[in-house]
Amino acid sequence: MLAFDRPEAIVRLGRMYAKGVGVEQDLEEAKKLMLQASRRKPAYRQEYEALLKETEGLGTRRPQEDI
Repeated sequence: MLAFDRPEAIVRLGRMYAKGVGVEQDLEEAKKLMLQASRRKPAYRQEYEALLKETEGLGTRRPQEDI
């Protein structure tokens, strides 16, 4: 759990993780943070849902093996 309750700060951190700005890109962490922000401030719900759509299927495909 984050030590702060400001949804604006949480959503900014989520955006940073989503884009890999200043931190290593981590889409799972971004989703977690954006969800947390959207629970505190419903206006962020749309952005959270957009992130889910953008990342849908990423990281779930198995790499093709060399034949």
